[in-house]
Amino acid sequence: MGADGGSQVAEREAYYATLLSRGDRRVSRLLLAIRAAGGDWWRVVQEQRRAARDDGYGSAATAAGAAIIDPDFYVRRAYAVDEILPWDFIDHSLHKRFLWVERTRAYAERQTMPCDVTTCRVCGAC
Repeated sequence: MGADGGSQVAEREAYYATLLSRGDRRVSRLLLAIRAAGGDWWRVVQEQRRAARDDGYGSAATAAGAAIIDPDFYVRRAYAVDEILPWDFIDHSLHKRFLWVERTRAYAERQTMPCDVTTCRVCGAC
């Protein structure tokens, strides 16, 4: 496999990991379709993406009861800072606001200096 083929596989795997981590219970229908397709998740994802794009959620497929799940809804959309995410129930002692600021800093390629864990109360973990 060439260099481009390896990066394409990595991108697909990252897409799938993002879908699984950001998805809600509606993604379970997609997982059942992947199982029915013998585990060929990329084919199922591509079919669902095409159906969501081409269907417009108003064609005969939707009228017949076919469940169309747009994977891009979970993978590619921007999330608001106050939006509830699937993993928000996990208590990891870090404030969500702190993580959002860290994300913004990372996009700006700015590093947060290490804190003095005896006095710092910024992130909520200390």
